[in-house]
Amino acid sequence: MPKSRHFFVLLLGFLLVRGLQAQLLVQTPDPRILPLAKEQVEMMEELARWCHRNGLFREKNRTLEVLLKFDQDHQYARRESGWQRLGKKKWVRVRGFRRPIRSNPEMKKQWKERSTALLNHYCTHLAVKLQELKPPIHAMELRRLTESMQVLSPKHEGLRILLGERLVGRSWKLKESVPTKAYRKRLANHAKLLLDGAGEPAAVPLTKPEKEAALKWTEAQFLPGVRVVGTVSKEELKSSCQLARAAINYVRMSMRNSVEPFQGFTIYLLDSREEAKRFFHFYPGISDQNRRFAESLSSCWLSGSSKVVIWSESKKMRREWVARQTVAMLLRQGWNISTKNAALFEGFGLYLSHKLTGERSTWYVRPSRYGRQGSDRDEATILKKTKDWLRLARRRLRNTPPKYRRLLSLSVNQMVTDDLLDSYVFAAYLLEAAVGKREEFLHKIGEGKNFEHAVTEVWGMDVPALQERVKRWLKETKSR
Repeated sequence: MPKSRHFFVLLLGFLLVRGLQAQLLVQTPDPRILPLAKEQVEMMEELARWCHRNGLFREKNRTLEVLLKFDQDHQYARRESGWQRLGKKKWVRVRGFRRPIRSNPEMKKQWKERSTALLNHYCTHLAVKLQELKPPIHAMELRRLTESMQVLSPKHEGLRILLGERLVGRSWKLKESVPTKAYRKRLANHAKLLLDGAGEPAAVPLTKPEKEAALKWTEAQFLPGVRVVGTVSKEELKSSCQLARAAINYVRMSMRNSVEPFQGFTIYLLDSREEAKRFFHFYPGISDQNRRFAESLSSCWLSGSSKVVIWSESKKMRREWVARQTVAMLLRQGWNISTKNAALFEGFGLYLSHKLTGERSTWYVRPSRYGRQGSDRDEATILKKTKDWLRLARRRLRNTPPKYRRLLSLSVNQMVTDDLLDSYVFAAYLLEAAVGKREEFLHKIGEGKNFEHAVTEVWGMDVPALQERVKRWLKETKSR
């Protein structure tokens, strides 16, 4: 087989498997739906017959299309839609829908009234019954039925409310877009309050390994949950200890979780790379592999411990790493989010540490080794110079839309710098908009569920649909 044909076959097989996986997320229609929908089905059949008698074939076709979403074996709907029974279970299509004809305007008006009454019945009766089922109906199945009803009237208010929209003034917005501005302001205010109220650190003695590290330590300072040791000034040690304590409280508040830091959580602050080399050389228990890995970084965790080392000639960079590493530690502790969940790890890390420090220049994603170095450097430069990442993301929506199905499956080693902005936007959506769903989503991720299943179970939609929702949220929450 030619190589090009072989590649095409493999690609086709991959796409079919992915499509099948997406379909399997919602199994065969819940058998409890049809008995509850009996009255709704009868109303739709009556409306379709009325359309037929009055020559409204386009409207009849739309009604039959919706009816078949509820009852796939409805004899009248199948026959009038051009289907024919083959055996006991299979249906085959022998012709298309009836073509529409010019209809009486008065009949059109009556159609609107009748279809509106049918949709009102769905919103006030059937949808309520389906939501009350125990155990609950799959959220994706309920959403699919509600979206199918929009074929009859895309602008029906009841359906839009069921699908998570709200009328604001004269325009419809996502319900999560409405409180976003208030949540965003609250997150910023809480960061400032927590920094101001972090408390006064206490000086504590050095440990034996620290005394043997061949470094001239300034001091060790302590606040509940964090200990900071360094060669930097006392003022910087104090502010760093307060920042780490504030970061612990900030993650708890913003994520609504009483997560505890690592037992013995310690931050080592060094003011140069040379000091870092001496630290790694003399500090006991550090492997050669850990030592070599650290040489190319400006911060890293001591393997298998609750201690993190930060070194840089830049005071601003050291401060940012204090916040970023504290957040990273809490993400692992509270939700098992690590570098394997790159979109959440980088997104939450950058968002929360930025609220505390005003900076966003520390990330775990490394430049690509395979021909993307120029692109990565350009993107990194743009991100570091841009103050408002959400505004930058809005500008890019048309030319470079995000691809969440790919993004949410990446580890940090698979990510490139271009993915950071999309990760940040997704984290902002979870923190500023999806407040009620965020906790359930992160809980499922922490349990080890893959993103595709977690999204469908929490939002009742697949990942591409959630992606479109986040894009719409981003547009609707534009700062003025």
